[in-house]
Amino acid sequence: NVRHVSITIGADATSFFAALEEKVDGQYVLFPQLETVTLMRRGYGEVMNDQAAQNQLTSNILSALEQRRLNGAHFSELCVTRDAESWLGDPWIRLHELVELSFFD
Repeated sequence: NVRHVSITIGADATSFFAALEEKVDGQYVLFPQLETVTLMRRGYGEVMNDQAAQNQLTSNILSALEQRRLNGAHFSELCVTRDAESWLGDPWIRLHELVELSFFD
């Protein structure tokens, strides 16, 4: 019954959010009770400096949120390293509409 997951921003995080949408027999495979996801920065991951990778990550987060919300299993909080707050195009606006979004140092 995992309710909180922390993951480093990077390709793994992009894959993680895609995997959150996977279902078997109508049930989410990963963390059906998930409430909070924390995106941390460690080192200089490829996503932190690549706008296309940033867009892919935020798109996967948005997709996971929308799909899980439709099926009653959405997570309600997303905590993100402040380093990502200023990503170009402010991809966080749409996410802020769907989840409690906060940035931390």
